[in-house]
Amino acid sequence: MTPLRQRMIAAMQMRGFSPRTHESYLAAVRDLAKYTRRSPDTLVHADLAGYFEHLVLKRDLAPASVRLMYNGIRFLYLKVLDWPTVDLEVALPKRPQRIPGLLTRGSVAAILAACDDPRYRTMLTVCYGVSLRQGCMKSRPWPGSVGAPFLVIRRLYDVTVTPRRGRSSADGRGLCPLA
Repeated sequence: MTPLRQRMIAAMQMRGFSPRTHESYLAAVRDLAKYTRRSPDTLVHADLAGYFEHLVLKRDLAPASVRLMYNGIRFLYLKVLDWPTVDLEVALPKRPQRIPGLLTRGSVAAILAACDDPRYRTMLTVCYGVSLRQGCMKSRPWPGSVGAPFLVIRRLYDVTVTPRRGRSSADGRGLCPLA
């Protein structure tokens, strides 16, 4: 293990970085040394700029991967090698914003009309009306009763208010009886 690598590991340990961050940052510096075929402490600003141009244009890495490499290399130069600044113009494309698939009014009406039991239709209407995702709701029999449905809603925020118990329990679920 090189002295530079030992110094970088020690600096990350002193700052309490997670083991996964250690791996990622060391891999970034290793990749930089492999690309330039020189020790990172002998590189200049132009070498770093060429490396990031290579990552973005030639290797076509995702923006998150380039950011991770940038942060690892920036840590090396600012905290380990004590450079005053690391000003690299790394132009990263914006993260594409994904929107969920939306149902048309007709398909929502068809789903609700296909539900024969009014209790379940009410559950589906409420869930759709408050924009709950599919993974946030489950229908189960009410504890202690036979067959009466209730709705389990996973807590997405700090507090879920439910009609039966007020604030939800510590497990992050609130019960909404529908009988």
